[in-house]
Amino acid sequence: MCNFNEFLKTGSIGFLKLGKSLQDLVLILGEPQLIAKNKSFEIVKYNDIEVTSKNGLINQIKVSPGKNMTRIPKQLSRRPWSVTKFTTIEELLDLFHDAKTSWKIHKSLTFDRQLCIVTEKEVSVFFDLDCRELESLFISQ
Repeated sequence: MCNFNEFLKTGSIGFLKLGKSLQDLVLILGEPQLIAKNKSFEIVKYNDIEVTSKNGLINQIKVSPGKNMTRIPKQLSRRPWSVTKFTTIEELLDLFHDAKTSWKIHKSLTFDRQLCIVTEKEVSVFFDLDCRELESLFISQ
């Protein structure tokens, strides 16, 4: 089972990893709450996790924290993650420190109203600077 620190360190959430089969994910987690398809990719959504696949393989994982907790399917994490939409930048940097995870500011994705921090495992963390809210955690190939 995966917690927030493990996601920062590995870029995966339990068995949910880049390059894995989307079909295997659906077999384990069951029918997604949302399915969107077009010619080149497919998106499935489970609670606060959105997974994109291309040619049947997972190439993007996005976690959008909720207001009270981040809901991760129980097959991936037994407990809700401690980060929420209202986690501050300072609190997140403390979590990075506790997880012994290095990070840097992603300059091309940081601008007037958005801050993007990237961890050593290429997990991108987006903040809305106007609302001071954590928007999403994102990893892609």
